[in-house]
Amino acid sequence: MSAIKMTMLAVAAALSLALSAAAAFPPFMNYQGKLTDASGNPVPDATYNVVFTIYDAPTEGTALWTSGTVTVTTKDGLFSTILEFIDPPVFVPAAERFLGIKVGADPEMTPRTELLTVPFAYNAYSATYSETCPVWDAVGNKVFRSTGNVGIGETNPSNRLVVGKDITPFVGNFITVGNDVGQSGVMVGEDQFNYGSISWDAYYDMFGISAISAASGGYLLVCRDYNVGIGTISPGVKLDVQSDGSSDGFRVTSADGSQLFRVRETSGGGCETFVSDADGNTGVLLRGTGDSYFTGGYVGIGATGPTNILTVQFMSSTDPVADAWTTYSSRRWKENIQPLHGSLEKVLQLKGVSFDWREGGKHDIGLIAEEVGAVIPEAVVYEDNGVDASAVDYGRLTPALIEAIKELKADNDQLREELEQVRKALNFLVQQPENDGNLPHSDR
Repeated sequence: MSAIKMTMLAVAAALSLALSAAAAFPPFMNYQGKLTDASGNPVPDATYNVVFTIYDAPTEGTALWTSGTVTVTTKDGLFSTILEFIDPPVFVPAAERFLGIKVGADPEMTPRTELLTVPFAYNAYSATYSETCPVWDAVGNKVFRSTGNVGIGETNPSNRLVVGKDITPFVGNFITVGNDVGQSGVMVGEDQFNYGSISWDAYYDMFGISAISAASGGYLLVCRDYNVGIGTISPGVKLDVQSDGSSDGFRVTSADGSQLFRVRETSGGGCETFVSDADGNTGVLLRGTGDSYFTGGYVGIGATGPTNILTVQFMSSTDPVADAWTTYSSRRWKENIQPLHGSLEKVLQLKGVSFDWREGGKHDIGLIAEEVGAVIPEAVVYEDNGVDASAVDYGRLTPALIEAIKELKADNDQLREELEQVRKALNFLVQQPENDGNLPHSDR
């Protein structure tokens, strides 16, 4: 078919040259033509395989789109076909486009046909494109504006995108995205006294969700009427912070960065809560599993001014104050129960003393832990090394004192019995007659 020639009768582009109109029109182009031989006579009526290609230059250039093989049927050389699925970005404002046609195995026909604007498409192009402000760019299927600000309902936008009234003078409803001082995000509001924002501030390197109200002032608004999750997408309470298993899950710090309060997960899956002073020194440690401690001072339960390490005050400030507690001691939790022996001897070895505490200088009375440990080690608290005595559990001295009293009573009862026997013997002797009748009275 080397002698076949193509005559273009009509080309109707149903694609707007303006990208903004692309969504309103189908991506098809109607093409009508006539195939003739070298003498200009119509080719025989039949079907022919034709490939259409759109280029950005009359020769060579870049192929922007191709139809693939399209089958056309001629009648007196005439045919009509639809070129389908032409990407809208093929037709951009002020760009030249040329149609190449190849029939069967023949080389592509020359010259290429220049595609010109049809009236309908030109109207769409004119409505969306201005020679004095060519700010819309297109790459592939993306359209963008590389410079300037965009206003919708605002003729003088001072931010990247303003919908409604501009933030300056900030009157009326508005949405604004981005500005020229390193901030980006969305601001929605009524005026400069009532608005909210979700923004990123490059100057302070922070992300914020905030709200400003003329009635209540400024505040951070995170969520309302819903649960908030940190580290979890399924929060079960108003604020649900899920640990990552290796660091603090919640922390409060002072103005200088010292850790005042923090909650963390231990390696074993337990919980630790730390309360620290202004220098970051831990004064309270509460553990779900393991030892806990309090070193910040005296502890009051029901008392706001404790005067001892632990002060328990009941009901009101006028009720009695207790500095002790009961100890579980049921037989149900004990075995190998044996009586104490030699308690009196042990108690007699204890020595009560008076003394002054080195820290605070408070005068007090008590026992020396080392001396008690040498006699009744069960009543002494030892350091981790198991050797150095550090405290006396005075409550544990009670069983030894009870048994010592009982030993004293037993000794006392025995002495009473012996004394009674002596008394009875003396009375017997006193009650004997002065003369047994065998000796004269003077011989006695």
